Amino acid sequence: MKKLLTATILLLGLCLSGTAVNAEVDVENVTVDPANPDALDTVTFTATITSDDDIDEVLIKIKECDDNMCMPTETFEMNLENGKYTLTYDLTYDKATYFEYNIVTTVNGTENETGFTKVTVTPVSNGGNGGNGGNGGDGGNGIPGFELIPLFIATLIIIFYMRRKRSR
Repeated sequence: MKKLLTATILLLGLCLSGTAVNAEVDVENVTVDPANPDALDTVTFTATITSDDDIDEVLIKIKECDDNMCMPTETFEMNLENGKYTLTYDLTYDKATYFEYNIVTTVNGTENETGFTKVTVTPVSNGGNGGNGGNGGDGGNGIPGFELIPLFIATLIIIFYMRRKRSR
C-alpha cells in the first residue's frame, strides 16, 4: 500500500512539474500608430515580445466593430523587424467605432494569448460627397428621391378627395 501511494504521489508530481516547464512569454510595449485612427485608415502595430525559448510564431487577431455588431475576426502573422514584431493593417469597415486586437504567441508548440485591447476609431462621416456615394448627404441609407414618394401619394389622395367632393 505504501508503494502504491508513493508511486501515485511521484507520478502526480512529475505530471504537475511538466506544466511548469513551459517558457513564459512577455508581450510588452504594444503600440498602435496612429493611436486614434479614422475608419479605413492604415494602422501599424508594434510589439516587443520576449521569451526564454525561441518564439515559433506571433499572430495578431483583429476585429472591427460598431455599436451593434463586429466584423469577423481576422488573423495575421506579425513580422520580426529590428527585434520588434510589426504588422501594417488597413481598416476596412467604414462604420467602425472601434476595433479590438489580441496577440497570440507560439513557443515550443504552446500558444499564449493576450486579452483583447480596444482602440477607438472615428467612423467615416455620411455628409457631402464622402462615405455614402455622393447622394447629397441625406444622412440615411435611403435611395435619393424616394422621400418624394409619400409626397406624391399624399397629393394623389388629396386630388381624389377633391374630385369626389366636387362631383356631389
